[in-house]
Amino acid sequence: MTPDQIISKQIEWHGHSAQGCIFAAFLYKKDPPEAKVKRICLNQDIDKDLVTKVFSFIKESIVNPDVYVVSIIMPQLISKDQLIGFISLCKESTDWVISDTDLWKEFRLVKIRVPLGEMDEEGKPIYSWMLGFAPLNFLPYTRQAPFFEIILPTKSKYFLKEKFKKYSLTKHFEDSIDRGGSADEAHLADIYIKDVTDNRKRDKNMWENTGNYTDANGIVNYGRKHKILTDSGRIDFDDTNAKAKITFSYPVND
Repeated sequence: MTPDQIISKQIEWHGHSAQGCIFAAFLYKKDPPEAKVKRICLNQDIDKDLVTKVFSFIKESIVNPDVYVVSIIMPQLISKDQLIGFISLCKESTDWVISDTDLWKEFRLVKIRVPLGEMDEEGKPIYSWMLGFAPLNFLPYTRQAPFFEIILPTKSKYFLKEKFKKYSLTKHFEDSIDRGGSADEAHLADIYIKDVTDNRKRDKNMWENTGNYTDANGIVNYGRKHKILTDSGRIDFDDTNAKAKITFSYPVND
């Protein structure tokens, strides 16, 4: 497959909200210009040179005012050993903050944060959360994509608030859905989508269809993420290794 075909297939997977997020599906399928997503495919040996290219691409995107989100696909990465090797290379060759000491059940949880070169109002450095996907069957269903991919926002909450005249760092209007997260964190939920995140009714509907919510009658309504992770209720819900702050997870003893 060509790089363009690989990217198209990955976009198709995301477009079906297979990752459990209605907003991410819209972002991929519609590719709204205001979201400024930049995608590349790097199909080469998994070595220091590859990681240097990934690191440089992200660095350049952070300082580029016309890039808000980056997606990097590496289709050659298809095994647990390659995943671990990639993470090790990232530890050696980048300034990313990589935590992989937490264990959950038989899984090691990997959290990768990328510095954006900004400080919040309290003087704390701002980091971007990196999300990871791969064709690895030990990953949560919401992370099992056709190809290995890392995605992260390259702009802070402060940048997006100013750019799109938002009410606060985490809400577009005073009565909008609160995206949550602290000022020193940047994540994909911060990204502005015209006529979606600034449309109170539509935004609320998409938010509720993504996650679980309790209606006025006290009935819990299960969203897209819950349904995928439980395979529509056939297994118990647990999203510990599928949360936004978890980049990857892998079995320790497999």
